[in-house]
Amino acid sequence: MLLLKWILLPIVFTCCESNVWNGVTPFKSTIAEVEKILGEPLPESPSKHEAVYQTEKEKVWVSYTVGTCRLEPSDGRVVPEMTVSRIKVIPKVRPKLSDLNLDEQEFERVDDSGRVYFNNKKVGISVAVNSSDMGVEHILYFPKGSIKVCTAS
Repeated sequence: MLLLKWILLPIVFTCCESNVWNGVTPFKSTIAEVEKILGEPLPESPSKHEAVYQTEKEKVWVSYTVGTCRLEPSDGRVVPEMTVSRIKVIPKVRPKLSDLNLDEQEFERVDDSGRVYFNNKKVGISVAVNSSDMGVEHILYFPKGSIKVCTAS
């Protein structure tokens, strides 16, 4: 058990304080930057705008913008097509929610059909856990505090 906690330690520090995952940031990182970090997507990737990557510790789904996007409320920035819009990380070894040291007061709790979501729109993170064992199913990283508005090219 002690070994497992040391393996999960990097998740504790990278999970829930910002919406950046392994140097990949929604509405900032490009597909070229993602592929430099993660390599080529797996053949099972469903489309040009959604790619699946495999790392040693997790499966990573990256969604890319379909057209140009802007944030609402606007910060004046226009985000080009094929920029990361969200990152879904599915750990191979599911840590317990308690292993993440999540400050639950900073997150909105949503119970939904056997799954509990801990959402923080201000930071741009949602943690999904199994309600029966509180094991982390996935962590979703998305643009901070804003709604994205995209238009097809």
